[in-house]
Amino acid sequence: MTGRPWRAQTVGPVPGMDDLAADAELLASELVANAAEHGGGHAIGFALRPEPSPDGAPGVVCEVSDASHVLPVARDAGLGNERGRGLAIVTALARTSGVSVGDSGKTSWFTLAAPQPDAEAEVGSLAVAHVAPPS
Repeated sequence: MTGRPWRAQTVGPVPGMDDLAADAELLASELVANAAEHGGGHAIGFALRPEPSPDGAPGVVCEVSDASHVLPVARDAGLGNERGRGLAIVTALARTSGVSVGDSGKTSWFTLAAPQPDAEAEVGSLAVAHVAPPS
């Protein structure tokens, strides 16, 4: 499932998330592409579910799992490079993001939340940790 049908069935039903559906699609595609490229050719797990942010705003969490234990490394892509911007994009647009490592591989995840009126913009941050993603 791609494009608008994917958004309508995943992020669209979450109240207040219509404006972030394109961001969710972009960030999920970045994590899936990384898993496909670096996951060793094994199956990729994908989950996207509603989850309110700590301040109660409507939100979603996305998790992409693969069998590799190698942590993603953010690169400083030069102007002429076609690759190396995925993690920077995730970090810039997500409310939070990170990587959890377990016995069967790793799970890269991000959260998005609908903006609250009068809320200051929050800059995302990439966390690399051995903890579970939000649940």
